[in-house]
Amino acid sequence: ARGAGGPMASLAAGRRPEKLRLKPVKEAASASSGPLQTKVHFRVAYEEVQLGESVRVVGNHPSIGDWVPENGLKLTTTEDIFPCWITCEPIVFESNFQVQYKYVVVGEDGQLRAWEDYTGNRIFLTSGAELAVEDDEGKYRQFVANGEDEDEEEDADLVVPVLSIKTPEMRQLMFEHKMSMVNDLEGSFKIGVHDTVFMVALSLPIKLIRGEGGSWQLDNKAPSDGKNFAWLPLVREFRERTKKRVVCVGWPGVHVDSFREKAEIERLLAKHDYIPVFPPQQDFEKYVSFCTTFLWPVFHDVMMFFQASKPLAFDEQGWAAYQYINNLYANAVVPHTHETDLIWIHDYHLLMTSTFISRKLVKANIGFYLHTPFPSSDSFKSLPIREELLSGMLCTDQLGFQFFAYARNFLISVKRVCGHDPSFKAGGFFGLECNGRHIMIRVAHFVYPYLDTKQVVLASPVQRQALQVRSLFKDKIIFVSMDRADNLSGLVPKFRAFKRFLLQNQQYKGKAVLVQYTFESASRYDSTDCLLSTLKDYADGLLEVGSDGDLAITPMEGGTDASNGDIFLRIDKVSRDDRLALFRAGDVLLDTSVKAGLNLMPFEFISAHHDEEEHPLGVMPSAVIISEFSGCSRVLLGSIRVNPWNTADLVSACKRAIEMDPKEKKEFHMCNLQYVSGSSPFEWFKDFLEDLRRNRKKQGMRFEAVGFGAKIRHIAMTQNFQKLPTESVMAAYRNAKNRVLLFDNEGTLASDTRNLYREYGAPKGDVSDLKSHGSAPDERVLECLRTLCQDQRNTVVILSGRGQNMLDQWFGSVPRLGFGAGGGFFFK
Repeated sequence: ARGAGGPMASLAAGRRPEKLRLKPVKEAASASSGPLQTKVHFRVAYEEVQLGESVRVVGNHPSIGDWVPENGLKLTTTEDIFPCWITCEPIVFESNFQVQYKYVVVGEDGQLRAWEDYTGNRIFLTSGAELAVEDDEGKYRQFVANGEDEDEEEDADLVVPVLSIKTPEMRQLMFEHKMSMVNDLEGSFKIGVHDTVFMVALSLPIKLIRGEGGSWQLDNKAPSDGKNFAWLPLVREFRERTKKRVVCVGWPGVHVDSFREKAEIERLLAKHDYIPVFPPQQDFEKYVSFCTTFLWPVFHDVMMFFQASKPLAFDEQGWAAYQYINNLYANAVVPHTHETDLIWIHDYHLLMTSTFISRKLVKANIGFYLHTPFPSSDSFKSLPIREELLSGMLCTDQLGFQFFAYARNFLISVKRVCGHDPSFKAGGFFGLECNGRHIMIRVAHFVYPYLDTKQVVLASPVQRQALQVRSLFKDKIIFVSMDRADNLSGLVPKFRAFKRFLLQNQQYKGKAVLVQYTFESASRYDSTDCLLSTLKDYADGLLEVGSDGDLAITPMEGGTDASNGDIFLRIDKVSRDDRLALFRAGDVLLDTSVKAGLNLMPFEFISAHHDEEEHPLGVMPSAVIISEFSGCSRVLLGSIRVNPWNTADLVSACKRAIEMDPKEKKEFHMCNLQYVSGSSPFEWFKDFLEDLRRNRKKQGMRFEAVGFGAKIRHIAMTQNFQKLPTESVMAAYRNAKNRVLLFDNEGTLASDTRNLYREYGAPKGDVSDLKSHGSAPDERVLECLRTLCQDQRNTVVILSGRGQNMLDQWFGSVPRLGFGAGGGFFFK
């Protein structure tokens, strides 16, 4: 059955008609008094009809079966007008005849299935030349655009259109075409057995160590930095469950100079489907510095280089190193892949890699996932490399974002900078139409590996270290946190708020402590030393690993006894086990991030307390305080959300986390735990790749790379596209009696120098004079224009955004030359 509701009732309990043969209510009229016959069209809305069944009209006239269902008048429907059933040709009745009828459903074999559920018989009186019986509540007329067409010939019969239906926009497509499109979008797209998945990230999800003999070996443990601790088990699970080949491409974590060692590492990693990238160390350091000091703040909406008291010029060397390293990653991928493989690039470090891959493989199936936020359009459009970064992202087939707010910022930036509009497709897919290509947008945040973390938490190393932390702060409420040592982590507001919390709530003085782990970024900021110095001023003691391998408290310089302190700081890049041990021992997580794309630390804290009802380690049920500027605050609904800039709000949140009713705490914790444990990293991984496979470039299309440098564009066109032949154009030009020639000035007749250099800082002088000098045409161009204008068959017009006076000054010497100045405001 098809359809969803309609005016007709179910046919299962239909009622048979009252078999009364009615006669005309009066004698037929004479020919001179009116028509003797009436043409009747039947229309009815039926939905509960099975495949192969049809609807018929049965009544008290031979033309409608004379009450025999098998002989009734068969109605017709199409995919465009369903659930309406109509007559293909009108049925002729005597005029002024009282027709009694009902609808029935007949099977494919012609046998009666059911009568309609209608009390009594339907009745109407024939009159006029033509009559439409509408038992569909006007649905058929809604399908017909602009009413019904009438024949202009006087003697022609009125024909109700049945097949030539003008429907709304979506109905203009043929049914077969629509179904093909829906199947193409919603169908199951599986990765082929011969397709390989290439995971391209800054670093490989493994660690290389020196063996006893000096040879290189793989460490059994995954790196603990970034998301690498999650990638290794995720890639292994995908390989095992799907039997697909996944090749990881990235920096192996070590710099080697000799070709022998590079070859040794390549052979070692090739056995495990890893492809190492060996960038020159000096260029790599510039590249990392550019990523951490420029791109990282920018993508978090912090414009440090503009907001400084003495803003520095844009780092051109860093930008050059960024492009160079991205090209090295692309060169590492291209020799090992073909057009049907799936290439998945990760994060802001490799925004330009897709540009360099698509230059060499124009049909490469490329996806990109941004793990950081995407900045607002106001921030992004101020970047001197905005076109280059967007060009790199637009060279992909699919873009992934953590949350829709980040995707929205990207779409607005693309609209303002490039002029591309978002588009939507059936099945809930949306993306961008860009130069004939469709770029799919996928929104789904990275899923934390709960099951893997649960096993690590229950392992003896984490349990032992958690007990060490608890022993250092015995019988105390421990607030814990782990952040990078930068201004985006909100460390100073956190320390300041915690001090005020203890000052305003003296009952918790000596009973509550804050244990903060922090680490320096790969490329230090100029403000890192200042930040660490400020944090040490707030801290009462430092946590350090002693010679015996256990944690110990070291008093700050000038201090004596730190055991009764309030804030304890550990500055070290700790392992994942140490981090989980801290969270396992903690009672409250305190996150004050100023801006974070997702922030996995709350997920780790919740996972570390997955069994706190059975094995409580803290002095009270756990609680989570999250900054509302962290992406995880959108999904961890059992957390206390705070504004890190509001000190009073932070103080209230700390007090609430301690004094909250245990039953309410349990409900909040279970809400978070259900979300963290209910999400599958494997499904997130698989869904992205299947959507990427779905949006693979079509085989029937031709793709060309247009442009130079980093602003390359990929244009899609049909296979039969042909370049306009110059000979044909010239022949048409010679034979034409009238010709119109429209020329743009800057960029066509004259060079456009506005984008050949960059300016930094505020403009000097009157802003209205900025770049107002323009580019005038040279004498050779003017001579060519004079030659064209001398031909009376030519109408030559110059189009420009410059003012009328400037165009007069440039082209006034050319007779019969027209121009449109001011972007069309003035025409001559």
